[in-house]
Amino acid sequence: MQERLQLIMRNMAGLNVTDFETSIKSARLAWITRSFREESYPWKAYLLYLLKDFGGDFFLYCNYNINDYNICSDFYKEMLLWWSDLRAKYNTSSSYKFVIWNNHEVRVNDKPIYYPNYIKANIIFSSDLRFDISNTLSFTLAKENGLHDSNFLTWTGVRCALPRDLRVCPVNENRVRTLQFQIGDKLFNPALSKCKDFYALLIADKATQSRGFTKLKSKFCLDDEDVRKAFSSIKSTIFETFVRRFQFKILNDITMIY
Repeated sequence: MQERLQLIMRNMAGLNVTDFETSIKSARLAWITRSFREESYPWKAYLLYLLKDFGGDFFLYCNYNINDYNICSDFYKEMLLWWSDLRAKYNTSSSYKFVIWNNHEVRVNDKPIYYPNYIKANIIFSSDLRFDISNTLSFTLAKENGLHDSNFLTWTGVRCALPRDLRVCPVNENRVRTLQFQIGDKLFNPALSKCKDFYALLIADKATQSRGFTKLKSKFCLDDEDVRKAFSSIKSTIFETFVRRFQFKILNDITMIY
């Protein structure tokens, strides 16, 4: 990911100056990595305490809307908010959307639901509710497969709460619970990523071609590769800092003439 960041900045003719807002988000998202470590930490215990009524770290796999929950810590609330935004933007897999619990699209009494006894019975995805058979038969099968402390009305309420577009889970997405993203031809695993990896991912959307880059293309009829070479060759051909800076200003059309 770090190589990708350097490539982005070189291609856009940027200075690779740190973006403060993106840096904060990246640092906050890096705590996702730490939360999945086996070690026990006080901060991790507090996070699990805040999420204990919603499944603990299972919450991170759910299609939640953070506004539905009263998270008293601004630090963790922002982390969970930015995590859901990151996943919605980059995760090409839709498996998490079919998780029933803490799903903002699955609501009973206008609130998302989380039933631990259903989790214990391995009823996690919409396909586990068996919409291919009748309500009565599906409940009977669920009871036979270990669903305890639930009645027919609760089962029916859960099934009725699912929107129709979530009732048929795609075969290739079925029973897949993962944090990993498929971005292009590479796999991005948040649980193994560092702050710089999150930063490279986020900054890619903010990076745009500089004014000088665009002007060089149009004024001299150059293609993107030629302009990139003009910018990237500065460090390899010029050693004096002042001359480098002056050359960069010329290329970006920001020199001051008095």
